[in-house]
Amino acid sequence: MVEAITVRTVASILAGVDAEAIVTALGELYDKQDGEEYRETIARLRAMTPKPTVMGCRLARTFSLDEPPLPTVDVYGVRPGDALHYAIEFEPWAEWLMMDVHVEPPLELSDAEIIANILYEMTFCGFEESEITERIDEIKDAAEEAFAAIDKLNDEGSET
Repeated sequence: MVEAITVRTVASILAGVDAEAIVTALGELYDKQDGEEYRETIARLRAMTPKPTVMGCRLARTFSLDEPPLPTVDVYGVRPGDALHYAIEFEPWAEWLMMDVHVEPPLELSDAEIIANILYEMTFCGFEESEITERIDEIKDAAEEAFAAIDKLNDEGSET
């Protein structure tokens, strides 16, 4: 007999967890003492309409670069049939809500801890999607400046 696989999305897990349990988990996992911005973000996420995405969300055990290394949780994106890991902190939040969640063994997390880790990743660059969009624009501008500088150096080098 084949065992049924239960697919859970960020939205379905979030719907079943009390906001205070998530804030408590954030405090324990990431030493976040002021949970007000997280409470507001949780409320905004619960009010959003999820949007389809092919990206999934994976949580896996990793270790910090500290001495000695400390266990931590890595949150990253995955796509079906693709072995790459994707940075997903810049993904639209409505798409995060539709991401299937995969917790890699031997990692064992409560639903509050799953959402706390995901929320920490989602808000890494800000608590408003507009802040995150601004950060993306800054990164794109810096990349364009770097490429322009490289092109200029290449042009100067070919003139000699």
